[in-house]
Amino acid sequence: MSTSTLRLFIEEQAELAGVYTNTAVAVAVAESNLIWNAKNPKSSASGVYQWISGSWNSICKPLGFENVFNPVENIKCAINTLKEPQGEKHWESSSFAWRMQ
Repeated sequence: MSTSTLRLFIEEQAELAGVYTNTAVAVAVAESNLIWNAKNPKSSASGVYQWISGSWNSICKPLGFENVFNPVENIKCAINTLKEPQGEKHWESSSFAWRMQ
């Protein structure tokens, strides 16, 4: 999936969920530069939103999302998380790169 397609999908999903579109895109850009199969070599962080395995298993799997490297699932779980109160906290460690965007 191309980065432009990912960006459009993120914008669409954010708008549908009532999530600030610029934030949803900025977090994904900061985390993976919109690379669907990004993998941090120093941690379990994976996919567009760089979900760590513990968070993926506790947040996304109960919602029915199975594959962190499936960009649709990765993005939908992130948007679902971002719409929650304090949802941005899951990406706090990269906030220096996306909060000002």
